[in-house]
Amino acid sequence: MGIISDIKKMKVQGASQIALFGLEYLKKISKKHGFGTKFNRASRELINARPTAVVMYNVVDKARKIKDIDAVIFELINSREDVSKKGSKIFKKKSIVMTHCHSHEVVSLLIANKTKIKKVIVTETRPVYQGKKTAKDLVMAGIKVDYIIDSAVGYFMNDVDMIVVGSDALRKEGNVNKIGTLPLSITAKEFRKPVYVVADTFKLDRRKKLEIEERGVAEVALLRSVRVRNPAFDITPWKYVTAVVTEKGVMKPSRIKDLIRK
Repeated sequence: MGIISDIKKMKVQGASQIALFGLEYLKKISKKHGFGTKFNRASRELINARPTAVVMYNVVDKARKIKDIDAVIFELINSREDVSKKGSKIFKKKSIVMTHCHSHEVVSLLIANKTKIKKVIVTETRPVYQGKKTAKDLVMAGIKVDYIIDSAVGYFMNDVDMIVVGSDALRKEGNVNKIGTLPLSITAKEFRKPVYVVADTFKLDRRKKLEIEERGVAEVALLRSVRVRNPAFDITPWKYVTAVVTEKGVMKPSRIKDLIRK
């Protein structure tokens, strides 16, 4: 299945983007085979392709008619636009922003508010360097970018006004995002810089168990007699997060936890 391979190889990235691609694929399956066994198998394969991200998991139950699939796709696309509008209030005039990894929601928010942004400091985001895509997207939109190695965030932290990161899942334990988000957020807390998470409410994660995906060691290094670990995500406890920018407004972590409990 081509789309499963593309998701696993990270040709398709981001929880919401994976869900959009997945829903288009399920739409094709449903038109050909209906909503029976093949549809259910394809749904499970899509969820398991990137098990940490929650959006695909959340939307599958809503995808039981073609019109429902179209409605969810429409809602996902529009929620990104609403996030960009609702998030404008976090920026001051000529803000210097630091971000990590590549999030379509974060990029959309930054581009929509580029008149308020002086510069974005983008981490390279090892080991597969998703920061390159973020940097390219922002430069194409006319935003000035400084590109740094992940371990330099402390060196540049005094220069920034805020941290803006994405999310793969909003859980009661905290924000699940690309590995490196936790140390970035801890550093920001030490320097008294606000940390904003950008995530629509499709990312509310009520699953009992979270599986942190570990990717292939070849992304990091091939070493003899050494165990190489390559977790793709970490969890940032809510005490390190200032607020979450959603399509329904900018919310404090306490409000997000209330929504997760519902």
